[in-house]
Amino acid sequence: MNAAVTAQPDVPSEQLTIDDSRTKSINRHLAEADQVLEEHFAQSWWRRLFGASGAYQAALASVYRAGEDLMLVQSDAALAARLPGLRTAVRSYLSSDDPRREMYLFQIDAALTAIGAERLAAGAQDLNGRSEMPEA
Repeated sequence: MNAAVTAQPDVPSEQLTIDDSRTKSINRHLAEADQVLEEHFAQSWWRRLFGASGAYQAALASVYRAGEDLMLVQSDAALAARLPGLRTAVRSYLSSDDPRREMYLFQIDAALTAIGAERLAAGAQDLNGRSEMPEA
């Protein structure tokens, strides 16, 4: 976790602080997943065989909850990179009659549009800056 924080050289150090409670929550969820797997592998082979699906689902649920918390502490650039995948997941996992689906897709599309507009504006500023530079 701390390695992820220090691996962002383009982010000012005052923005690298992560809420302690969020870090504890992520670690707690990962510990829950470890606990489930340790208990599962401590059982006899035939209990592991018949209980594998339940253990897998419980561990995966804990990992997903940790992933949700991790999204809350990621940089804006990292979240922007995940938006297309998140959009695909919403379309795949929420049925067309789920009332949350359209709201989520609208919010993701709005964020993608805003990010695209910011990138276009930054590109235009770069082009304007280059065109004003005197040629050598």
